Amino acid sequence: MGLLCDLFTADHDAALAYAHKAAQGADNRSEGVSVREFKGLTSLEFGTLWAILEKQEWDVDRHMLIDVAFGEDNESWLHQFQNEYLRLLAALDAEGMQAAAQEWGASEELNCEAEAILPVVRALVELSGEALTQGKGLYMWGSL
Repeated sequence: MGLLCDLFTADHDAALAYAHKAAQGADNRSEGVSVREFKGLTSLEFGTLWAILEKQEWDVDRHMLIDVAFGEDNESWLHQFQNEYLRLLAALDAEGMQAAAQEWGASEELNCEAEAILPVVRALVELSGEALTQGKGLYMWGSL
């Protein structure tokens, strides 16, 4: 099954509700929430992409998502992307998305072809724009 990774836009309360429903395995967890489902990604990988977009070395004090909540026995987690990160993502055009996927895919954390990670980059760009436009947050819910 692997690590689950849901990316979604929501306000804070809706994000907490989503995380609770997702941890319970509820089928209706995505009602009213724009979500994209992936596997095998954690906040570390997203932090690596953030550093790539800033053209900086990854820094644990700078490039980690905000911890929002953790499920029972830390088997699930909810993180929020910083608005600064959202603005970097939302500004990417097609060429920028391809370049980001190329470098992110080549990172030690992912070690994959750009084409394999490009759908995640596209989803991040779309969701970031949506979050900024609607005054919501972009969240990552993950689970073992």
